[in-house]
Amino acid sequence: MELSQAIQLIEKGVAATPNQQWADLGAGQGFFSQALAQLLPSGSITAIDQDIHALNAIVWKSDTVTLTRLPADFSTYSWQRNFNGFLIANALHYVPEPATLLKRLKKQLLPDGRILVIEYDTEISNAWVPYPISFKKLQAVAAVAGLPTVTFLHRVNSTYQTGGIYAARLT
Repeated sequence: MELSQAIQLIEKGVAATPNQQWADLGAGQGFFSQALAQLLPSGSITAIDQDIHALNAIVWKSDTVTLTRLPADFSTYSWQRNFNGFLIANALHYVPEPATLLKRLKKQLLPDGRILVIEYDTEISNAWVPYPISFKKLQAVAAVAGLPTVTFLHRVNSTYQTGGIYAARLT
């Protein structure tokens, strides 16, 4: 995927207000963190991932958005502050109980906060997608988590899944 495609996936879900605080859960080498930084006028992104080597490989290019690297398991981490948004790109499918995680994240959202989810639109599990979360399933899971508004943002083709990759905003 190109950075321009990642930006297209999430751009309708990111408000253009300055000084936003976001967390990128399962950030890896920061590909979607970079896309998010392109869309924020200013603010900060906390990139959280268990792989410290991946986090350290992030080459940060933004002058207006700061990046904090946090080596931890995003599915169990206890946040000590609130955020304008959480970005979960190709990571929710590693969480066996996604409603539990989304419910916890909802409590950490500032007013008008949102959760952006990027996932493969499939219900077939495999070694790389152990707990698939199709768009249809996301709608049900989000409702259980108390996030009743699930807005489809965009879809791109995927080399790995025939259903493609979708982005959605949860509020």
